[in-house]
Amino acid sequence: MLTKQEIYVKLGYRGEYTKEVKRRFRLLCKRYHPDVNQGDDRTMKLLNQVKEEIEQAEIHHDKKTRDVYPSKQEETYSSEPNSSRDLERENVFQLVPKEVLEQKIKQLEEKLAVIAKELASKGKKIHEMYQRYNELLGLIEKDKMDIEHLKQKSTKYSNQLFLFLGILAGLFFTILFFGIILGILYGYYQNIYFWLVLIVFIVVGIVSFHYFIRIFNKKRLVDINISTCYATKNERMLESFRLQDRIMATEEEYRELKENRNKYAGDRQLYYYEISKKQERFVQRTKTKKYSSRR
Repeated sequence: MLTKQEIYVKLGYRGEYTKEVKRRFRLLCKRYHPDVNQGDDRTMKLLNQVKEEIEQAEIHHDKKTRDVYPSKQEETYSSEPNSSRDLERENVFQLVPKEVLEQKIKQLEEKLAVIAKELASKGKKIHEMYQRYNELLGLIEKDKMDIEHLKQKSTKYSNQLFLFLGILAGLFFTILFFGIILGILYGYYQNIYFWLVLIVFIVVGIVSFHYFIRIFNKKRLVDINISTCYATKNERMLESFRLQDRIMATEEEYRELKENRNKYAGDRQLYYYEISKKQERFVQRTKTKKYSSRR
């Protein structure tokens, strides 16, 4: 939270309206606004009070620009006798030594250097995680294609199994018909053709049973591969979900670091501005003293 005196110092406001004061006021509002950067309500109330003072100073400034003589336009609003509040801002501004500002700038530069390293590290980490995430998505898509291909093979083997199962069932009933009906009822056991046909049916049945077993084993291996692919795909999906959460958390940290960097950079810019203003006042006072001594 900022005090009113600290706000005056950051704005460089001493009762006179300038465009620079208004620009810096907008920066402070953007930094401490609760809806933007989770700022401070009490600080915003103080900023609103200072805003009213700046608007009043702007009105007086415009009035002076219109009414006073050109020779008096260079006089500032703070030079006129006014309330004790203006004197307070002037004293607060002058009480901040240049060495203190330089020390604060040095501290801010150290913080900015640390943040720059962290940002580089976080950016590299985010890039690597995105690469891994895209790689996982590619592998998951490949697993889906493999599973679809294996399902087609499993369906093909299932159809073949039903075909050979039908053949085996037909051969079984055919052999049973030849053996019982023709052999027993009609006495075809003495006929050589009966045995040749029966042997052919038995051989066809054995071959069909052999292929049935082979296809059954292939289908079983394909089903095992499907289960393995499903398990691998699920593991990769879980890993991608966890990685996505890590990416979101790291990106949030990256955004916070950038906000801190912008905040520190803005403070450093304000302190540099204070030093430059002090330097300008020192030069102005030196020139005034020289001019007075010559007179």
